[in-house]
Amino acid sequence: MHQKLSNGKLRELEKASGGDWGGTQVDKRFLAMLSEVLGRETMTRFHKECISDVFDLLKEFETAKRTISFDTSGTIKVRLPVKLHEIKVEQEKSICTDTQLRRSFSKTINSSKFGNMISIRGDKLRVDADFAKDMFSYSINELIKCIRDLFEEADVAVVDTIIVVGGFSECALVQHAFNTSFPTKKIVFPSEAGLVVLKGAVLYGHNPKIVDSRKARFTYGIKSTAMFDPTIHNKKYKFVRNGVEMCNNLFQVYVKKGASVHCGYTISEKHIPSREEVQGGYTSFCMYMSNDVSPTYVTEPSCFFLGTLEVKMPEDENKAYETSFVFGDTELMLVVRHLHSGKMFSKYFNFC
Repeated sequence: MHQKLSNGKLRELEKASGGDWGGTQVDKRFLAMLSEVLGRETMTRFHKECISDVFDLLKEFETAKRTISFDTSGTIKVRLPVKLHEIKVEQEKSICTDTQLRRSFSKTINSSKFGNMISIRGDKLRVDADFAKDMFSYSINELIKCIRDLFEEADVAVVDTIIVVGGFSECALVQHAFNTSFPTKKIVFPSEAGLVVLKGAVLYGHNPKIVDSRKARFTYGIKSTAMFDPTIHNKKYKFVRNGVEMCNNLFQVYVKKGASVHCGYTISEKHIPSREEVQGGYTSFCMYMSNDVSPTYVTEPSCFFLGTLEVKMPEDENKAYETSFVFGDTELMLVVRHLHSGKMFSKYFNFC
């Protein structure tokens, strides 16, 4: 969710969310149906030996998908590759003429559990319209549910315009679902909705500063140590350094999940390492992210290791350094600067 600012830039108010609910999910349900009818072995061979025919089949199905609307009745036609007929009959150890091949394949279709919903005539699979619509139900229902849940939040409820883009938004069933589910909102379906995302990426490449701020999708930080506190720390991470009890594997948070981060936003912290932290003149900074807002340890299930920045420490006694997180357009940079020499080390990470 974005807000257009007075200077023409965009401010992200709600981070990206959702799931695998696009048109490819409908394709998977169609192929799963064929797998049940013809057998998993047949479809496995078809994918391995006839990949070009697989693409042709999906193109045919894509064309058929675009013809389906809420009012569609009768049957939807999808041309099946001849190779799919041949593989199925070959597995049954039969050698058939073209006519016998079609009859045998038709018998397989009709005797399946979907026999009253699909049929074969010539090289075309005829799918009952209601059955075809049902293939869209999971994707559309999950998509609408996700957006409804968002509108339950106070900050999102004020939004009055929904722009629907991507190839799936060209489907009449999707458009009908949006129009009926959100009657009080202005729903915009741009022309050539499938190209809108590509055009947007090109425009963004020319002007990345158009997005003024983003919402952090994860909590970001580095692995650190601190003096052990028995009231808050887990004793399994306790170790002793120079007679002092310390705690390892702590998640030092630099930015929390959901925080608004402006382009170029920098968070810095100074640190003076002990001799034990500097191994052979080097010290390592391990970068982590987490799905939790305030993780305690980097070993928690919600935490993911992003990478390591290894820094050579100065030869003199003054080893104090400053660590900084610099947030860019779609990435963040970890910068380590020696306070005495001014020498800097950096590494980029994707701003997921």
